[in-house]
Amino acid sequence: MSVPRVHVQDQEVTPNILSNKQDVAELVPLLTAEGYLKQIPVAILPNSSNKGYCRVVLDEASIKHFVAHFMQQHVTTYNRTYLWRILFDHIKMLKMQPKQFLDIVIENLILEKQPHVIPFILDRSRVILELYLGDAEVAKASQQRLCDVIKAKLNDNMTDQSLRNMLLDYFILFSDASNEQMQG
Repeated sequence: MSVPRVHVQDQEVTPNILSNKQDVAELVPLLTAEGYLKQIPVAILPNSSNKGYCRVVLDEASIKHFVAHFMQQHVTTYNRTYLWRILFDHIKMLKMQPKQFLDIVIENLILEKQPHVIPFILDRSRVILELYLGDAEVAKASQQRLCDVIKAKLNDNMTDQSLRNMLLDYFILFSDASNEQMQG
């Protein structure tokens, strides 16, 4: 069985991946003392690259940092997808408001280029809209904003026809749900 990896970043956005059995609390001081990190870590992603089975709860500082740097080169597609899964899990654990997740989606979806990540994000958004967001007005506004982002992605010279079709399906899904709420 492999040891879960830990992704640690400092304020210079210098990623360090650790694969060590020592507790993270012991590793961080060692890293800063030995000069591996330029500054004190601002974000830690336990179980980086999802090499083990555990439920991860991020602190507010790590959430804020990773959300601000989602689409940067040093955050791999694998870790970005893992972060989306963690953020969705935070809603189920009542550690994050559903609207906050949707706001993060709306801000970052336009930048996402990986065809396998986009349906993952949109499907989680659909579940949140259907099951977790109680305020109909907020849901309607979020659905409209999601439709706007999807429309922008569709107009973004997309060459992958299957991704284009999938985005059209989600556009129709969110548009229909928004229209049903207006009528209901």
